[in-house]
Amino acid sequence: MNYTLLLIAALFSIISFAQPPGGGYKGERPKIGVLTGHITDKASGENIGFAKIVLLNRRDSSIVTGGLSTENGTFRIDEIPVGAYIAKITSFGYQTFYKDSLFFFPKRPETDLGTISLEKDKDLLNEVEVVHETGELQVQIDRKIFNVEKQLTAQGGTALDALENVPSVTVDMEGNVSLRGSANVTILIDGRPSSLTGGGRQGALESIPASAIESIEVITNPSAKYDPDGMSGIINIVLKKNKLKGFNGNVDLSLENGIHWDSLDTYDNLLGINYNLNANLAYRNKYFNIYGGYSRRHYEGYRNFNSTNETWYNDVYDKLEQDRSGTHMKSSDMFKGGMDFYLHKNHNMGFSFTANISDNDRTGNMIYREYNDSGLYDKWQRLSNDPSIRNGYDGSFYYEWKMKKQGQSLELNAQYSAGGDVSEGVYTENQFDPVTNTITEENYLDQYVRTGGGNNISNVQVDYYHPIENGKIEAGAKSTFRDIRESYFQSTNGNVDDSLNNRFSYNEQVHAVYGIYGKEWKKFKFQVGMRLEQVFVLGQLDNDSTDYTNQYFSFYPSVHMTKPLSKSSELTLSYSRRVNRPHMHAINPFSRYSDPYNLRVGNPELNPEYINSVEIGYGQYSKKLTLTASMYYRLMTDLIQRVKNVDSNGVATVSWQNLDIGHFYGVEGVAIYRPYKWWRMMLTGNFSQTFLNSTSGDADLNNSGFSWSSRIQNTFTFEKGWTAQLTGYYRSPIILAQGLSQPMYGMDAAVKYSFYKDKMYLNLKFSDVFNTRWFAYETSQPGVFVSSGKYKWQSRRVMLTFGYRFGNQDRNQRKRNWNGEGGGEGFGI
Repeated sequence: MNYTLLLIAALFSIISFAQPPGGGYKGERPKIGVLTGHITDKASGENIGFAKIVLLNRRDSSIVTGGLSTENGTFRIDEIPVGAYIAKITSFGYQTFYKDSLFFFPKRPETDLGTISLEKDKDLLNEVEVVHETGELQVQIDRKIFNVEKQLTAQGGTALDALENVPSVTVDMEGNVSLRGSANVTILIDGRPSSLTGGGRQGALESIPASAIESIEVITNPSAKYDPDGMSGIINIVLKKNKLKGFNGNVDLSLENGIHWDSLDTYDNLLGINYNLNANLAYRNKYFNIYGGYSRRHYEGYRNFNSTNETWYNDVYDKLEQDRSGTHMKSSDMFKGGMDFYLHKNHNMGFSFTANISDNDRTGNMIYREYNDSGLYDKWQRLSNDPSIRNGYDGSFYYEWKMKKQGQSLELNAQYSAGGDVSEGVYTENQFDPVTNTITEENYLDQYVRTGGGNNISNVQVDYYHPIENGKIEAGAKSTFRDIRESYFQSTNGNVDDSLNNRFSYNEQVHAVYGIYGKEWKKFKFQVGMRLEQVFVLGQLDNDSTDYTNQYFSFYPSVHMTKPLSKSSELTLSYSRRVNRPHMHAINPFSRYSDPYNLRVGNPELNPEYINSVEIGYGQYSKKLTLTASMYYRLMTDLIQRVKNVDSNGVATVSWQNLDIGHFYGVEGVAIYRPYKWWRMMLTGNFSQTFLNSTSGDADLNNSGFSWSSRIQNTFTFEKGWTAQLTGYYRSPIILAQGLSQPMYGMDAAVKYSFYKDKMYLNLKFSDVFNTRWFAYETSQPGVFVSSGKYKWQSRRVMLTFGYRFGNQDRNQRKRNWNGEGGGEGFGI
């Protein structure tokens, strides 16, 4: 659905009309009639919001009453006077639809028009193509929506592969997702927090197949309705929930292989075949919608790393080199399902669930070399095996009440999400003679590490929507409860040191209320909102029975404005205040020792980080070119950054610290150009300037720098079902508090063939064609240390996907209605 069209249409629409008809009744006619229906795009089946419905007197075509469709395309017009009418339905960019012979009498007061499919106005679209024919990008007042099905290079992959195709989003080798250069982004599943996106985010997102995702929403300045977490905004992954009538489903199977590299620069053999399986079934009728799905992913890859740490203490120089090569095997199973119940035309309810179980097994061979001014003086080897098991479960319930007044609704949502993981590490060290390169002491150190964690998230939310003349009022309340636990156990050569073992728990309660007021006035649309939150935090470390408590009250305003400049362009302005709450790992004061030369320790004294974000956007839409551009600025106070220190023994400790302030300026653009019907090009770019300022701590953490990223995607649609796609991307160095990450770039290619009436397809994908994707960093503290590292993983892969859609796949079905079209009582499917 084209949201830009809907916004423009809403500006020119009238909420209601009131002109009594003439006729056979003496005095005022009884207003007992009710007209309902659902408006969709005939070509795509997408809902059409803010379409105008007008009822005309059948005798003289005078206007009697009318209204607008809601955002999901449904409409309800009440208090229609008794009589005969013609319905006129219009929406900007579509042909006008008429329905004659509508009668409302005391014995027959209600009429359901069913699904009304509007055709695009080709003459108008030749002048202004506001609806993006491509479907990759849809624009709303507060978000951009990217269609995953249009991304051939993501098909057969996972949620991480799909995110890599979203403009301004980057994914590093650890599965860390960044938006506009910031890894502090909130990821939601179907608009809700989930254990699937909590701890161990990479494993969770890798278990969600891209074929199970309908769209990805990027909300850089969310309204007050949303939780304010996340410095750079919200990424909402919308899973498919089949709403086609009747029985339907799909099956997708992908086979993949890649090259195994023994080091960062050479390779010698192929690993086993990787595969993804995804299957979905659904059935819907007038009374209920039931759906379910299963996916299985198996992956065999590699995970290599090297680093160099140079230190200077009291004029004593030391250098530690680390080179690691290893394998990474993982598998996951994901189940999802649910039911919607259509209890009454104004009452809907339903539930859904998602379950994920994953296994990971990593092996590694790390070589350590230590140097001083005289050269190499020590060498040893650390062999590792790190199996882990992770699971996550989500359950949700909703109840929706569409009230008598058109568009007025009350919705209740409740969710419970639980997850847990257990990781084991078996490490063996061998000592080498640095001169002869032979083992001098075998198995001189055996270490066993066991970490466990769990998280429970529950929330309940109520939202109320009330339309007013040319506007709306929204209000709601939400309570969220998080209970997160982490444990660490270690033994060395069979000996347990209790001082190295700990259990840490983190409990957080967030209670919030919000209100939003929106209005349309003289071709100008705005909405303002305010969210108030009270937070209670309790952290507990079992080792010393220490409690870390914090509670704070905060307010989060939001403003969104839209002004059409012409039929084909618009200007937007938005502002929001957001927060970055310290996560459990950042405040857990106990160190992890799985790698004795790379430690991580939390800082329980961390304060929340607050962000004020302003964005100005411009959209220009034409037949061949769709252009959106925005300028944004973020002011960050008590900025949370990772800080690294290296001691005289070469041990690097990473912790977290509040910097004084941060400034982030940026420009972002998305252009979709269609030079020919068979060629579509999407170009995205993000350019930003960062300033980090701090005078606290032992180190000077001030830093500044410019960074940018760009992606170009070419899609070629040929005859007889053939489609090809080529994607190239580049991300410049990113500024950190003590250094920067190195640039990342690469190219993906895919070709797809659809056949059997588009119900079957084959998709061949080649990711990272030139094998250039890696992650590298450099950090330093003048006069103390210089550190650099590089990660390489199996990024060059070849994948073949087969897909089959079966059952009823017609998205443009019409409901029969009882007043003359096809007979029956409106039960047509």
